[in-house]
Amino acid sequence: MKNLYYYENKVIGYEDAVEGEVVGLGVGASVFTGSENACRRKVQELALNYEGFDLAPFAIPSCSPRQIRLWLLSLGVTDAQVIALINSLDASVRAATLIEYQYASVFERTHPFVDQVGLALGLTIDQIDEGFTAASTI
Repeated sequence: MKNLYYYENKVIGYEDAVEGEVVGLGVGASVFTGSENACRRKVQELALNYEGFDLAPFAIPSCSPRQIRLWLLSLGVTDAQVIALINSLDASVRAATLIEYQYASVFERTHPFVDQVGLALGLTIDQIDEGFTAASTI
């Protein structure tokens, strides 16, 4: 885990987090604790100036349906399990999510259904990010 310290629109610190650590920050400063990927997402989300810190947003590759399905299979998750999970979703999103899963020619990490299905499978946001990177090499 990392601590990301920022004030207004500028990163003022970035370091390993220590369990139970109490951080004294100046008035108005904030701290975000998370994985390296989560800190990079926070920098991007808040459009923080990270000059002097290695926090450039990273690009997560898109993947083909074959790559995603093979990666999921390497985790022990079958196509049938994913479809069953999608079929258990609320009717208002079920049909569209099923179409996305079955007919997309490319899976983009930023598509909302990716987090929805990934989290329902018990994956964390970081595991999904890492999964896309791993899947892109298959």
